[in-house]
Amino acid sequence: MSSGGGSMTTTDMVYRILRGASGYLSGEKVSQELGLSRSGVNNCVQRLRQEGFHILSATNRGYRLLEDTDLLNSRELLWYLGEPRMQSVYCYDSIDSTNEVGEAIKKAREAQKKAAKKPVVKKSTTTAKRRADGRLDQRTKEGKEAAARMAKARKAQKSLKNRIKKLFK
Repeated sequence: MSSGGGSMTTTDMVYRILRGASGYLSGEKVSQELGLSRSGVNNCVQRLRQEGFHILSATNRGYRLLEDTDLLNSRELLWYLGEPRMQSVYCYDSIDSTNEVGEAIKKAREAQKKAAKKPVVKKSTTTAKRRADGRLDQRTKEGKEAAARMAKARKAQKSLKNRIKKLFK
């Protein structure tokens, strides 16, 4: 399991509700609170059990999370740290090198910061004759007209140069 840097999953939300309950909590109540079906809640409970959480279930009573788990994972950290802090916490079941992952995360954050400094501009049409780099924007009517005038002027200038060269030969 890898998590962190993102928002809470449905399973995270089911965990938080069960973690906050003092006893049994019906699947119907959890489903109403989260806007899920009861089978959706049951699927989340099954995932939590697969991850090693001890959850009791009893007919006509609901689910109860036992606190005897010795797991330290993203859900437990989320419970104690809260969602804003979890944006920078990453949890893995197994990993080759924390340094490599840390460097990759650092590079990704630096790239995000760099990209955030560059403004994003959305346009439907451009009315300027020149682009930001100084070249003519030939996608606009004005740009096309200006490009045609400049091409005509270059042609006339070239023709004039050729005439001058012929005079001095």
